[in-house]
Amino acid sequence: MKKSIALTVVTVTLVLCAIGLAVVLWTYPSLIPSGIKKSTDVESQVPAKNGQENKDNTPSKNEQDGQKPDESKASNGQSPGEQQEKEIDTSKIGIAGISLGDPKDKVKEYLGDDYKETYQEEGGYFGEAYYVWDYSNKGITFIIGKDSGKVLEIELTGVELSTNMGDKVGDTAKDILEKYRAKYKEPTSIHTNEKLEGWFDLGDTLLIIFDFDKDDGSLVNGKIQPDSKVEMIKLTSSMFLD
Repeated sequence: MKKSIALTVVTVTLVLCAIGLAVVLWTYPSLIPSGIKKSTDVESQVPAKNGQENKDNTPSKNEQDGQKPDESKASNGQSPGEQQEKEIDTSKIGIAGISLGDPKDKVKEYLGDDYKETYQEEGGYFGEAYYVWDYSNKGITFIIGKDSGKVLEIELTGVELSTNMGDKVGDTAKDILEKYRAKYKEPTSIHTNEKLEGWFDLGDTLLIIFDFDKDDGSLVNGKIQPDSKVEMIKLTSSMFLD
């Protein structure tokens, strides 16, 4: 009887000790030996399977290459090289993007069909019959060869359009003459042997003429002041002039 009571007391004591130990370890997990890991810690070290999110700090390919993800392409999806603006081609002077020798269809492509056409049977200096296309709403006219179908001459009096070097009607003589004299020569008149100021030889018989007084009935400029303003720009050939 005494042995049975003693065994019961020992059993109860062991159970209480086990419960007490469990409570202590639950309350103070830091007491757990470092060799024992929770199951969640073990699972966190298992590599992610294909198709699962990689939650570690492994750098992406762009980061490994020294490039941040948002720097590989610009916000518009274009690479830096694709974003570069095309430089204006100043090797072939034109007005409104059109140069002498361009096909007439290019004029329509750039400026549309809102023009008045007149026909001249006598070609004169142009060497062929021609059409005059007058875009009065834009202040620009074109001489179009009837047989060649090409632009033979351009005349600009409106302020909306410009040359491909940015020159416009209304620009000052100071700005125009400084810019063009740095690149082109002013020809001399075959009649007076004097320099034709405001005329510039572009090569291959091509001329660009800045007229500072279009109402005087002559393309030859008189006295030009620094603040004189361009009233007309003509792109033509020396073969078409007397």
